[in-house]
Amino acid sequence: MTPAPSGWSLWFNCAAWIGVLVAQQPAPALADDPPPFSRSGVVMVSETSASVMAAEKVLAEFPPGTVLRYSKENGPWLLIPRHRGWIKRTAVLPIELAEDHYSSILAERPTADAFHHRGIARLETGKLPEAIADFNEAQARNPKDAAVLVNRGVARLRSGNPDAALQEFTAALQIDPDELLALINRSSLLLERGQPDAALIDIEAILAVDPGSAEALVNRGVARRLQGRLDEALADYNLALQAWPEYAEALANRGYVRKALGDHAAALEDYERALQLAPELSAVMNDAAWLLATCPDESVRNPQRAVQLAEQAAALAPKNGDYLDTLAAAYAAAGRFEDAIARAEAALPLLGEADRGPVSARIEDYRRQRPFVETRNAPSN
Repeated sequence: MTPAPSGWSLWFNCAAWIGVLVAQQPAPALADDPPPFSRSGVVMVSETSASVMAAEKVLAEFPPGTVLRYSKENGPWLLIPRHRGWIKRTAVLPIELAEDHYSSILAERPTADAFHHRGIARLETGKLPEAIADFNEAQARNPKDAAVLVNRGVARLRSGNPDAALQEFTAALQIDPDELLALINRSSLLLERGQPDAALIDIEAILAVDPGSAEALVNRGVARRLQGRLDEALADYNLALQAWPEYAEALANRGYVRKALGDHAAALEDYERALQLAPELSAVMNDAAWLLATCPDESVRNPQRAVQLAEQAAALAPKNGDYLDTLAAAYAAAGRFEDAIARAEAALPLLGEADRGPVSARIEDYRRQRPFVETRNAPSN
């Protein structure tokens, strides 16, 4: 049993302030390489707008405060894979320096924009209470800036307050009904709450303005999957990947639907590619491990790889009952039945009541030295 990735969407999980974060890590530095421009591969557009270029063509323009991730450095240029182009490093700040940069500006000019941008820097570096305080200051100085409310909503969401986040996104849309980031964030939150019909209203509003939005297409795919429209969901993920071939969340979601449709080998390919692009996504580790451990197609099963991924996911979220259940199934597939029983028993108190019965049944299988294998055409959880 592995849960449906109800909110796998870049905008929900990785944040969507007034910029774009892509789920791709920078290439590792070699011993003789110069120090990276940013240790994390994350940068922030500074005082003026910045262009992403390919040859002499401008592919995208970003305002100050936009957060971007790059994957490669080449002299004065940084590669932004989300837009398949390059940005000048003189137009951006390493995220590690952005908070101090805006603090120095605020010491001389305490403007709404400076508070907003420092809040974004703090949000990106995990300083959530400080980020919210900055957004409060920005909002007090400029109450009609919808982007401030969106970012404060993301901060509240990351602080574990989804109700307050939803209120912020809705308030932003009352100021500006066309604020795309408010729409994408609200739709993601509605999907997380299992409300695909409401989410689709926001998603279609985005696609009416930007039909090629990979993020909105993924969210529409999630909504359609939750409605049981798997073929349409698959089509949406394919469209998203045409727009952005390295979109890890699109690959992960497509993998989930392919598994549900019985195309197990293709599902595994999507999961593995997603993990190449975004190795930190524990939900993808978990779903890939479950497939590798329990797939009815023996040619897809790989207990050793399943154990590796399941252990990584459980290490990242040791109190996640679903991850422990997957780890138990992986251990059983590898013949480690005592370990499987221990992990499954540890999962039980962490799971909802509806999930405890199937896990208890699997524990009995493990006691009989039987690994759990899904049946063909079983409904996807």
